[in-house]
Amino acid sequence: MNPELPNHLQRYSEDNKTGCLVVNGPSGQGRIFLQDGKVVHTEGPQGQGLYAFFSILSWEESTVDWQGDLLAPKITFSEPAGILLYHFAQLEDNNQTDDASLKTLFDRDDSHAIKLTEMKNYEVSFEVMNTDFKEFTFLLTKPLTLIGRQEDCDVVLPDVSISSHHCTLSLEKNCITVSDLGSTNGSFINGTLVSNGILQLGDHLMLGGVLLQLKLRLMRKLQGTESGGTGQGQPDNKSFRAQSPLTSRITPQPLSRRTAPITWQNVGPVKTSKSKKVSFLGRFFKK
Repeated sequence: MNPELPNHLQRYSEDNKTGCLVVNGPSGQGRIFLQDGKVVHTEGPQGQGLYAFFSILSWEESTVDWQGDLLAPKITFSEPAGILLYHFAQLEDNNQTDDASLKTLFDRDDSHAIKLTEMKNYEVSFEVMNTDFKEFTFLLTKPLTLIGRQEDCDVVLPDVSISSHHCTLSLEKNCITVSDLGSTNGSFINGTLVSNGILQLGDHLMLGGVLLQLKLRLMRKLQGTESGGTGQGQPDNKSFRAQSPLTSRITPQPLSRRTAPITWQNVGPVKTSKSKKVSFLGRFFKK
């Protein structure tokens, strides 16, 4: 095993990185995908999944390159790098890292892998879970949405704990990413401070002292000669929204139709600073 690869794995795993380790070895190229520090998918010359992961680790000569812009096409497993490296050490001790042994130990059929959903099929929204503006909901309708306290932001959050330009939310092909813009009070995904991170259904995003929850609603095309169609067996390009069991709670408001930035004034008057509640983080961090 080339010691350079486990060193890279441990470093990027401990830093909660998302991206891909591209490994060039004697048998070809392998790709080890990480998401929030966990190894979630591996592709190699002879297969995918755990079989490919341990096969790549067994290469004695290889070069390793980190590419943070490469995201996993699907999730076949989800394990911390340290646990996988520990298992590989156990396999080495028992002389089971040869190809024949790995084929016997690991099922190369990844037909049960979790396919990543294409975000274009979903309506994406965030609901405020705390503060005086609880249950306020805004939609993501642009590839890149700027969130902050300043009026030039796409979504304006006039809270003392929010920075002028706090973060951006990006609609990628298979995921939603959050990028902190050097905010004073930070951005947190499920309680973990992040500079860049991936959001999944049900995740909680804390911006300063404002807690947001990601919601998805499935969008489907209306086709055929159903009510409202052309009557000629052709889709009329209209659409309707159907809720999946996982997204039945969502009730997004059509705020995206407004031409001005989304602000709290859309749902009611904003309290003065004297009566506004200061968040927990806001007590320790002042703009």
